[in-house]
Amino acid sequence: MISREMLVAKKFIQHKLKDEKLKWVVIGSANQALQGINLAPRDLDIITSIRDIKKFLTIFREYVEQGLHKKAPLTKGYPDCLRLILRINNVQVDIIGEEDYDIYFSKILKGAITNVQAEGLTIPCFKLEAELRAYEETNKTERAILIEEYLNQQKR
Repeated sequence: MISREMLVAKKFIQHKLKDEKLKWVVIGSANQALQGINLAPRDLDIITSIRDIKKFLTIFREYVEQGLHKKAPLTKGYPDCLRLILRINNVQVDIIGEEDYDIYFSKILKGAITNVQAEGLTIPCFKLEAELRAYEETNKTERAILIEEYLNQQKR
């Protein structure tokens, strides 16, 4: 379940980005919790492009906890990405900027986005099927199994 603090932070982010032409989605445990998986996320993970993460830095400059820095690829054969860590409403917001052909962003460009409704917000989220594939590609087996079990339950 998403905490009230996290929803307030999410609402603030969406308000600041409403007039911006940025492509971004929520991923990770917050995404999964928003879509019904029983998890209590500790942070808010967002994926965007390498180009747009620099705009996040400008827009949220007063909330920066750790500035832009390179992050090793999630799996072998992919490029380094950029990472930016914000602190909004006491919530850590971890933003990753990827190349268009990287693990997450390539799937986003192919339409792996779903809009989730939560407390009057429409939140762009990574489709669970795509998140499952990304976890398989990055060898995060335990989380991949959790998502697969949830998806199978939803089919019944």
